[in-house]
Amino acid sequence: MLRHRGLAGAVLVGHSMGAQVVAEAMLRDPEAVRRAVLVGPVVDPSGATVAQQALRLARDGRHEPAGVNAVVATDYLRAGPRWYSAVLPHMFAYDTAAGVARLPGPVVVARGERDPVASREWVRRLADLAPSGTAREVPRAGHVAMATHAPLVARWVREDPS
Repeated sequence: MLRHRGLAGAVLVGHSMGAQVVAEAMLRDPEAVRRAVLVGPVVDPSGATVAQQALRLARDGRHEPAGVNAVVATDYLRAGPRWYSAVLPHMFAYDTAAGVARLPGPVVVARGERDPVASREWVRRLADLAPSGTAREVPRAGHVAMATHAPLVARWVREDPS
């Protein structure tokens, strides 16, 4: 899609399930995707079932502002159970660690300090697996760190590691 739009050397940001999408996009077209920023990547092996992921996401609500929780709830309701039943098997089947280990360019793997979905250990493991990976943590943030601490995450997006 990036090449179709005439884009090359992009920096892609993926949050939660989107982290898997961004990793796969970089693997498939490394000329189009120069660098990746993965925020709160799923599926942390310490909670690799639908029930565990749902519980962790529910627990995250206490670390997010009410406005963020309202947006998240609206998004989930709008997507509906049919969408989730179609997408979740792919999310759990995708080997995020194996994908990140093969990334051909620099990647920042980030999480909120209070994110119950993406543990500190998981984020560090992914950053260590990446050939050129960096782990970052947003202080006092939950799973939706890029919304609650946008200037800090934006700085990481703009950083050029070269």
